[in-house]
Order: sequence, then structure tokens, then C-alpha cells
Amino acid sequence: MEKTRDVTGFDAAGPQAVPADRTLAGEDRLVRFAISLTLGLTALRLAVSGSFDLFFDEAYYWVWSQQLAPGYYDHPPMVAFFIRAGTLLFGDTEFGVRFFGILSGAADAFLVFAIMRTLSGSRRIGAWAMILMDVTTISAFSVMIVPDQPMMLFWLAALLGLAKIARGGPASWWLFVGLMGGLAAVSKLTTLFLALAVPLWLVAVPSLRHWFRRPWVYAAAAIAFLTFLPVLLWNMQNDWAAFSLQYNRPQFPEPSLGSFLQYLSLWPLMIGPVVIVLAAAGLRAAFRCGAARRDPAMALLVFSPVPLAIYLGWHSLGEWIGAHWVAPIAAIGAMLAAIGVDDLRGRTGLWARIVAVCRRAAVPVGIFVTVVFYALILERSLPLPRAYDVMERFRGWEEFAAEVEAARVEADAEYILAADYSQYALLRFYSAPGAPIFPLGDRDRWDHFGDLAVIGPDGASMRGLYIGKWSQDEARQVLSGYFGSYDLVRAVDRPLRPNAIDRKWSFAVEDPLPAAAPLFQPRSDAP
Repeated sequence: MEKTRDVTGFDAAGPQAVPADRTLAGEDRLVRFAISLTLGLTALRLAVSGSFDLFFDEAYYWVWSQQLAPGYYDHPPMVAFFIRAGTLLFGDTEFGVRFFGILSGAADAFLVFAIMRTLSGSRRIGAWAMILMDVTTISAFSVMIVPDQPMMLFWLAALLGLAKIARGGPASWWLFVGLMGGLAAVSKLTTLFLALAVPLWLVAVPSLRHWFRRPWVYAAAAIAFLTFLPVLLWNMQNDWAAFSLQYNRPQFPEPSLGSFLQYLSLWPLMIGPVVIVLAAAGLRAAFRCGAARRDPAMALLVFSPVPLAIYLGWHSLGEWIGAHWVAPIAAIGAMLAAIGVDDLRGRTGLWARIVAVCRRAAVPVGIFVTVVFYALILERSLPLPRAYDVMERFRGWEEFAAEVEAARVEADAEYILAADYSQYALLRFYSAPGAPIFPLGDRDRWDHFGDLAVIGPDGASMRGLYIGKWSQDEARQVLSGYFGSYDLVRAVDRPLRPNAIDRKWSFAVEDPLPAAAPLFQPRSDAP
């Protein structure tokens, strides 16, 4: 009769009471499948990545990469470093912009394998974690580049170091944790909540509290601080721009239940509707008989996402939560799901049958969701109404830039003004070399970019072309505060689908008013 465990948990030697039929050959096949799945999906993402336009945030981060700095208005600089490295290899193309973000997504899957292999002592559980990470929806999102991708790479590397410590590894792993945590913070300020999770974990597990009496935890904190110090100094010199934006940005005048429910819905959406059932099974197993509190390995998985989950819940009361913000929670979900798969063995009952169905469905459903997601991005011939076309942000920007240039020539304008930071970034990326482009709106985002946002004194006597964001009336209202003369030139259209366009309006502008003075201040490269 197959032996099963009565209490779910890990010990230093691996899973308790390993079933007799778990052969080395079976583990090898599962590991090979996990690696093949990761490499196959990575190849798919690389193949797809150059076939659709950047969306506005990607273009915005690309502008950052043209002027590297220790910090920016929104985030720390790591995403700009990733993009700069990719474009140095492959040019200023969609593929180049996204290349290292996609590779970091593949590295995430290998790190998840290593974390669970370390925590459980089982390559089988590690392989399942890798497989389930591959088929989460958040992994499908790795075809786009956002600050969460480098953050996740270093966040998971820090978790690997903590896993080594949980399993009795040398104390020097704390130095690795500090470095990786610091690099994660250089990627995104969300890493603050990993820093809060570490002492929570140490306090929650009695056997780990001795670390507070030793220097290694404090050395790790010092290394993380020194790694993050350039970002901190940049923010000190720039009115704490990134901190102010990220932690003081409510959109709603009063708490919103709707946005809170939207945040909760992101958990099954980003982890995946099937994988999250397995994650629930894993969490149930972790808490069975107090294993999460008693076992450092289980406790690491349970407590590491708690500060971030609580903060995002609070933040969601004042602002809609971005889908990619829950990436660390999704990764922990995949690891807990691997425990859920392992815990299924030898169990019976309705819940066990549900978990068994989800185990069989996880990979095909995850691959199906990934393929459909990419097909929706690439497919432009379906006559969907704009209200249902959630992928329109990825379409038509190259054609739009060509339309803007044609309007500029028609208006005999010498420079182009964009309505906001997103339009400015996309026009910068997709416009052929020609008239310079400058932002009129969202000027605070460009205060730290010097001449990128400054036309110079000579521009005050030139004719420019402004591209509105919404309607003609809205454009006129904006321009009335900046220019004495603003004349409609024509519509500029961005093609979305056969039956849909995104129409903006272009205006020739002259005679700048005092409010436009920041555009025409002297340039630092002026003779």
C-alpha cells in the first residue's frame, strides 16, 4: 500500500513520508517537461514581442533609457537599464525594448524551481512550481516590459537566499539576500514590502528569532540600503518625486468598494483561475496542524506576500490597481500551488477530486489563455467595437506618427507638441527623424530630463503643431492658456481595427503666452 503523510510540512530532508512510487526517472521526466515548457513559452514570447506596437508605459520607459539616471519621476531606474541593454543589442525596436524583460520572466520560472527545490528537498515539487509559474497569467504578461519584471527577478532571487537560510544554509546567504533585495528596490519601490516581510517571517517562526541576535540580518539590511542609496539620493535632490507619486496618489475622493473588489479579482486573474485553486489547496496544507508557523519553509511562503497584499488592499480603496502590481503574489501562488499538487497524493473526498481536476487542467488552460492573449494583441481584423477591444493600446502608433508628421508638413510647423507624457513617448519612439517633439502636458514628469523638454528661446518665434488628446473643444481649451494663436489643421487618426479609429486633432500654434515659458527657456547646450 502506498504510504502517505498525515501532516503536511517540510523537514530538512525533504517532504515527509515520500511515497514509494516517486521514482528518480519520474522526477527527471517532470523536470525536463518543466524546462521545455519554460523555454518553449519564452521562445513564443520572443517571437511575438516584435510583432505589436509598444503601449504608452513601455515607450515612456524607453525615453528613460535614452537618458539614464539614478531615478525618475515614477520609479527607480532598473527598467531603463534593461531596455537600454536590449536596444544596444537589437536597436530601438519593440523586440529590443522587451528582450531582457522576457528573459527575466524565464529566469523567474527557474528561480521558482530553485526556491521550491530548496524548501521541499524535492525536485518534483520544484518542477511543479516551475510549470505552474509558467502558466500563470502574470507570466503571459512578461511579453511587455514594466518595472515589475526586473523587480520580480531580484525579489525571487532574494527569496531563494531566504529559502537557503530556512533550510539551515550558511549565514552568509544573508549577504546575498541584502544585495538582491537592494537590486529589487532599484527596480520598484514595491520592494519595501519584501523588506517588511522578512522581519515578519523571523518573528512568526520561533526557531528563526535567534537571527535578531546575530549581525547577519543587519549586514543584509546595510547592503540593501547601500545598493538603493543612489536612488534615495536622487529622490532627496528631486523633492522625493517617486516616493510622493507612488505612495500619495489616490484618485477617488472617498474609499471605493468597487476598486477594492477589482483588486481582489486580480488574484484569480493573474495567478490563473485554475492555478489559484491549487494555491488554495497548498495554503490549506500549509496551515494544517500549524505547519506554516512551525516550519520556516512553509512560513516563508505564507508570510512573504502578506505586507504587499495588505498594502495593495488599502491602496485599492483610493485607486485602481494595475494587474502587474500583484506579480509577487502570483509567484507565491504558483509555489503554493505546487504544494497543493503534492498534497493531493493519497487524499480522497470532493476537495481532493476538485484539486485533481485542476492539476490536470492547469497546463492546457494556462497555455490556452496565453495563446489567446497573444492572438488578441496581434489580430486586427476582427470587427470588435472599441468598448470590447482591450488591446487597442498596442495598435496603430506607427501609422499615427506618420499622420502627425503629414499634419506637421501641411502646417509648416517646426516642432511638435504632445498632449501628455504617453503621447509624447509614443511619438518619440515611432516618429521618423525630423521635427523635434516636446511634451506640453505632464511637464512635471520631464523636469529632470533637461533639454528633452526644452525647445529653446528661438522656438518662441516658430510655428508648432499641437496634437490634442480628446476633442477639438478640449484642445482649444488647453491651448488658450499657452498660445495666443491656435488654428485647426486637421484630424490625425490611429487605426485600431477595420471599423475603428482613434481620432485626435492637430492645431498650428504660435505666439506663446507666459504659461508656455518653460518650453522656451535657454537650453544647456546653447552657445
